[in-house]
Amino acid sequence: MSDALRDAARRALEKVGAAANGGEVTRLTVDVKVDGVTEMVALALRGGELSWTSSSGEAEGPHVREALRWLAASAPALEEDVRSSSMGMRITETEIAPRASTPPPPPAKDEAAETPTARGRLADALDDVVTTVVRAGAGERNAPSVAESLERLRKEAPLPTPTGLARWLKRLEMGLAAKDVAQVARLLMGASQLAKDLRKERPSRSARRRVVGWMGASGELGAVERLSDRVLIEVAREWLPSSERGGIERRYLVDLRNGEVFREERSRSSPVASVGPCPRVIQVGLAEVEDGAAPRRIRLMQYAVSLVPSHDDLTRIASNAYRRFGALADRYREQLGGHPGQSEPFAIVAPKRWGEEGEAVAYDDDGTALAFARADDAGAASVLSQLAGLRPRWLGGRLVDADGALLLVPCVAALPDGAGTRLYRLR
Repeated sequence: MSDALRDAARRALEKVGAAANGGEVTRLTVDVKVDGVTEMVALALRGGELSWTSSSGEAEGPHVREALRWLAASAPALEEDVRSSSMGMRITETEIAPRASTPPPPPAKDEAAETPTARGRLADALDDVVTTVVRAGAGERNAPSVAESLERLRKEAPLPTPTGLARWLKRLEMGLAAKDVAQVARLLMGASQLAKDLRKERPSRSARRRVVGWMGASGELGAVERLSDRVLIEVAREWLPSSERGGIERRYLVDLRNGEVFREERSRSSPVASVGPCPRVIQVGLAEVEDGAAPRRIRLMQYAVSLVPSHDDLTRIASNAYRRFGALADRYREQLGGHPGQSEPFAIVAPKRWGEEGEAVAYDDDGTALAFARADDAGAASVLSQLAGLRPRWLGGRLVDADGALLLVPCVAALPDGAGTRLYRLR
C-alpha cells in the first residue's frame, strides 16, 4: 500500500474513533493504476479462498497482480490498526476513476464525426457491463445496476440479436446465478476483448475472428471461407439456452476429410437451416464457413442428404478421435484462450476403458480420467454411464470445465451393432 493511502486510512480511523466490533472484510473493490492505465479489481473471500475479477478482462493481468501484491503487503502493516478500528464495513470505492484502458476518441472535425457509431455504442455498452459486474460482484445477479447495464447492452445490439451475443448473455446470467466466479470472469474477459476489437479501425485477423464469433460474418471482409466437395456427418444436436426466446438449436457436423467439427445453428429469429434428421450424411456442393470461434459456424447452400451413416463413415470419425485426454485439455485451453466469451468446443473422444457401472467417467490410454458433466444434463450422463457396459467405440460431446477439471457434456455415443456401428443420441 502506498504511504499516502495508508496515512489517509489511519487518519480516517482516528477520526471515526469507533471500537472494533469483531467484523471482517470479505470483499473489496479497488482502482489499480499500472503504466498510466487504471482498471478496477474486485476481490472476495469465499470459503477461505480468494477470488477476483478485473474490468480489464484479464484474470492474471498486471492490475490483478498489483492488487494482490498490495493486499498481501498491506495486511501486516494495518493489522494493529484494524484491531482497534471499526472494520466491519465493506470497502468499495464510491467513485470509480475513468477507465483509461480505452483511448479517447480523436478530436471531432465536424458534427458527423461526433456522432458515435453503432459499433462504438455497442463497445461502450459492453464496457459498462464489465465494470458494473466487477463492481457488484459475481454473485449479484439481481443487482439493479447489473440489470440496467445488461438492458442497455440489449438495446445497443443489432436486431435480431446475433446468436453469439444472445448465447453469451444467457451464459453470463447463468454464471451469475450459480456464483461461478471463474465462468463470469472468462465471459467478462471475452466482452472486454470484443469492446476493444469493435473500436479498432484496422483489426488484426484474431480480432476479426472474435468479432465474427460474437456478431456473425455479416459485414466482415474476408470472414467467410467457401467449402465444396466434402462429406459431413451430423452426429448430434442439442438445444442451448440463450437470451432470445426459444434458445438455439446447435447441430454438430464432422468433416470426414480431417475430423474438424462444424456447427450449424438456428433460432426463432433465424430459423433457416438445412433439412434432414440427425444422424445424416451430407454431400456438400457448396457451403460457407465463418472464420470465428470453434466449432466454426457453417451454412449449407448446396447439398444432398442421405439418412444412415455407414460403418466406414463412423470408423473414419473414430480415426480422428482424441485418445489422450491430456492433449484434449491442452486444445480446450487454447481455444478458450483465443475466444473466452464464445468458444464452446465439441470433441470426439475414444476412451480406452470405462468406469464401473453407474460411474460417469471414462479413461484414456494413459489412465487419465474424463468425467461426464452432470450439471448441464444429468440425464444424458446417467444414460451414458449405463451404456458403458456396451463399450461405445467413441463419444461426442461439448467440453466444459469445473473446479479446474475438464468435463464432457455427452451428446452422442457410437455403439457396436453386430459387425457394424450405430449412433445413439443422448440429448
